Amino acid sequence: MLLAGLNAVVKSFLQEKKETYLYYYTLFDPIDLIVAKLVYNFVFLCSLFLIILGILSVFSGFPVKDFSLFFSGSALGIFGISVVFTFVSVISSADGGNGTLMSILALPLVLPIVLLLLKISQVSVRLLVDTSVIEDVWLLAGLDCILLGAMLLLFPALWRS
Repeated sequence: MLLAGLNAVVKSFLQEKKETYLYYYTLFDPIDLIVAKLVYNFVFLCSLFLIILGILSVFSGFPVKDFSLFFSGSALGIFGISVVFTFVSVISSADGGNGTLMSILALPLVLPIVLLLLKISQVSVRLLVDTSVIEDVWLLAGLDCILLGAMLLLFPALWRS
């Protein structure tokens, strides 16, 4: 899902031309634009997650035992991944639209999210017994808030350039 999401979200900023950016610059506030792209990417990754989960459950059953933990962790993880990919696509499009740069920049930012998601999903499937998994969920939520705050603070400066 991570690589499919990367390929899909990379198109949100990289496929637009400079003239389109100038048009957006006259119409929208930068925060409104980045939030709209973030919501679109979040909805897209959620639908991709549900499709993959449906196919997985058809072929191998649905092994999740703790549904609330699984879906809350998945929602937070998908939100974090969409924030990272949206912001990194903004940075790489400001550099000239290099998709390889996006892949390189996104890896260190996505890695903590993926590691937390692995632990939360292992506990929800009961492959791992951990009593502090709620702290991991809160850590994931805090990481998402930090990434969102950084994106909202830095995007207007990137938008002007």
